[in-house]
Amino acid sequence: MVEGVFYSIKKNNFNNDSNRPKTTNKDMKMFTKTMKTAKNVRRIGIECSKELIEKMVLYQNDPRFDEFDDEVLKYFSEGLQRLSCLQSIRLNLHYCKRITDKGVKYLGEALKRIRPLKSIYLDFSSCKNITSQGLKDLKEGLKRHGSLRYIDINLDSCERVTEKVPKNYIVECLQRLRNLQTLKLNFELCFNMTDQVLKHLGKALQNKKSMISMVLKFNRLTKLTDEGLKNLSEGLQSLNSLLFIDLHLRLCNGLTDEGLKYLSQGLQAQSSLKSLSLDLSCCENIASKGLRPLGASLQKLTFLQSLSLDFSLCNQVTENRVKFFHTNLKKIKSLKSLDIYWGKNWLNPFLTLHNS
Repeated sequence: MVEGVFYSIKKNNFNNDSNRPKTTNKDMKMFTKTMKTAKNVRRIGIECSKELIEKMVLYQNDPRFDEFDDEVLKYFSEGLQRLSCLQSIRLNLHYCKRITDKGVKYLGEALKRIRPLKSIYLDFSSCKNITSQGLKDLKEGLKRHGSLRYIDINLDSCERVTEKVPKNYIVECLQRLRNLQTLKLNFELCFNMTDQVLKHLGKALQNKKSMISMVLKFNRLTKLTDEGLKNLSEGLQSLNSLLFIDLHLRLCNGLTDEGLKYLSQGLQAQSSLKSLSLDLSCCENIASKGLRPLGASLQKLTFLQSLSLDFSLCNQVTENRVKFFHTNLKKIKSLKSLDIYWGKNWLNPFLTLHNS
């Protein structure tokens, strides 16, 4: 049994040499031919991302990324359908600007025809031409994969993903995943996302008894309000198996202390939780009052070992309240690591606690 086949452009391949070889759609055809002869492959993936490259501007018009378009997903999807033992897909197309809904539709059609997967990772971040229609086609493909245990979908900066439809299609898929263990969603900078996303996510989370890890990134969604956090909290309250939560709400200025109160209720229900990271930095309407119910809820998590809270640039949160908050959290006997960020320095913790 072949464990995996991967195709990648590594970041250390980037340089200033204009004569360097380009990766083109023809290369993807060759990759597809390789897939034809590897029917027993369990895992397959494409990596063609600019992630972690410091000189982003320098490579912004790198020709290799301009070569990747909908035809890439067409060839990739054709190859998928020949892999009878496939269990996992990893597809990273970060900043591939020529990928559109047409390419996503190819992938959705392929997903309808392959055996049920256990794991899927799809990174379409900064693919500016993907819209809600593309997500609809993807949803139709994912319907077949109710046995998924791991799902990671990144739509960071996909600004054309809107809520002109009744539900967010990706979130709607989650309701079918009864055995889901790890959920990762990144909707950062999807400016048109509203409370409807959290409403349907809250419903999708209900009765996910096997889920142990959740990472949600909603940074800079300025249309989110307290009502959205209320809906998310209701979903959290139906879970009791989560061990890890990482929630990002940076610059969500529609949130207030009332929303933090709702969220606290959902966190309090996580009796098995071992690690929590909560980013509320730059939420200008979060004040000291909101820390009271949050602190009370966290103190009831008797298995909590690692806690990171970011209130950087929350100007209505006072230093005295943060210090008092820190003092109470130290009373959690199981806690081994505590970092609280506050003030103008978001790079270094304002208050810490680290026990061996």
